[in-house]
Amino acid sequence: MALIIPEVQLCTIIDALLKHIKLDFEAKVVTPEKSLLYNYFNGIVDHKKDYYKEAVDLFTREADHPRLIETRLAFDAERAKIPTIHITMPSDQTGQNSLGIGESGMADYVNYIDGEVSVEYERRFDTQYQIVCTSDQHSEVMLMYHLVRAGLISILDTFSLTGLEDPKLSGQELKINPDLMPSHIFMRAIGVSFSYEIKVSRWWNEDIINDLCLDQNQIYDNEQ
Repeated sequence: MALIIPEVQLCTIIDALLKHIKLDFEAKVVTPEKSLLYNYFNGIVDHKKDYYKEAVDLFTREADHPRLIETRLAFDAERAKIPTIHITMPSDQTGQNSLGIGESGMADYVNYIDGEVSVEYERRFDTQYQIVCTSDQHSEVMLMYHLVRAGLISILDTFSLTGLEDPKLSGQELKINPDLMPSHIFMRAIGVSFSYEIKVSRWWNEDIINDLCLDQNQIYDNEQ
């Protein structure tokens, strides 16, 4: 069984959400009032800024657009000024584990060709990731933050199918270290906490017992 790598799964989920938003709007171009973007942002206006129009521009950009939203598996400072979603891991703590080292006690892997058996160990982790939205335009950061969070809420009932169990969401505005990035970059983070389990087979195997030979004389002596 392949390892669960949460940041890869989160990145895949976010890419799928962004793709779905774009395809949904394109499919309803004749009736945009039925689109998810319209449902989420229509009527949200701040002075002369219409967030629905800005959301349509931001989330329906083509692949050759210089400010196309992209996702990263780690914080990419070089892209921070362009609309980007970075996946970072603040913490990974031990979760609710069984006593011992998580060994099932049974042969989880049997190779009859080579005559080997191996057991499987498992550990559970409680972890938190941050989905960091960055741009040099505050409105783009705000729109990415709220859209991605809404998208995650919409799939929470199926989140555990990826192996990321009991998800919880939070959020915060991030302060920028001026020594690392220019001060005009805006950043918001969606916190995603969950539990997941890692199962691995032992890296060395044991030989299968094919024959069991008893010393009959020894048995006879013991009976005496």
